[in-house]
Amino acid sequence: MKRIFYCLAFLFTINSCKAEKINPNKTDADSIRQPFFAGQFYPADSTKLANQIKVFIENAKPSKVDNAIAIIVPHAGYIYSGQIDADAYNQVKQNKYDLNVVLGTNHTTAGLSGISVFPKGAFVAPIGAAEIDNKAAEELLKEDDEVTTNLAVHAKEHSIEVQIPFIKYLFPHAKILPIIVGEPDIGMCTRFGKALASVFKDKKTLIVASSDLSHYPSFNDAIEVDNKTLKTIAGLNPKRDYFGNAKSDG
Repeated sequence: MKRIFYCLAFLFTINSCKAEKINPNKTDADSIRQPFFAGQFYPADSTKLANQIKVFIENAKPSKVDNAIAIIVPHAGYIYSGQIDADAYNQVKQNKYDLNVVLGTNHTTAGLSGISVFPKGAFVAPIGAAEIDNKAAEELLKEDDEVTTNLAVHAKEHSIEVQIPFIKYLFPHAKILPIIVGEPDIGMCTRFGKALASVFKDKKTLIVASSDLSHYPSFNDAIEVDNKTLKTIAGLNPKRDYFGNAKSDG
């Protein structure tokens, strides 16, 4: 959760105010990321999936914000978290975005210390393929040397995949940029936030931060900790944790 917290906190701040590069030998097939968790985290049947998302959106909490720049969404199976996803996406569905930057967390690749972007092609979902903004990916790779293009990191990562059906359903023509953030490092995330701000300053961009925030706490503990986390993010100070302690750049 910390890796997403640091990046998202800095992203809110900036919007309010040596890595592997693209490999030219990769084939087109390498650039099409097929769904790995369809039939597990969400329905594999396109009609059932679309209907499920439709019902989630119909029952979602009413929109209370205008011109949102970022949302935090969970990445569990839809039976557990789909309605919470919809509550978040319902806050932004009325907006028109050129690009959805999806920040995922790393569950599959030990030792990933940097940031990995899927640089071109598409992420396929049962209801259609979301095209990747390859130009934006190239610009980001040039802007930040800590961003990599390790496709293996994305192959079996669910934190981004489970967001694609919602994005494709609500923003069928918007492009995406899937990015996995490695180990939490406030310095790295600060540099990354500045790079994103530079690359996307002229685009209508939505940041989708995929994070469960916490796993299996008691209800009261989750309410307390999650509210402190959200309050800290809203405070626009990424160097302060939710207990008010200053964080170092290391």
